[in-house]
Amino acid sequence: MHASVSLILPVTRQMVYARTIELATLAGRASHEIKQCDYEQAKRELTGESDFDKQQAAFDFNEYC
Repeated sequence: MHASVSLILPVTRQMVYARTIELATLAGRASHEIKQCDYEQAKRELTGESDFDKQQAAFDFNEYC
């Protein structure tokens, strides 16, 4: 039996940028129409946060985006 190994890779700018574009697209905007809130949401998602932080971020995201 092999032990399961979980690797945590560092988050790169390219990863954040790609997710930022995905969020803008999901919001109905073109990839060149990204907003600061898209970037902030992408960064939060990729770096991980507590449940409270995620709830607050979702509230802030919906309010300002």
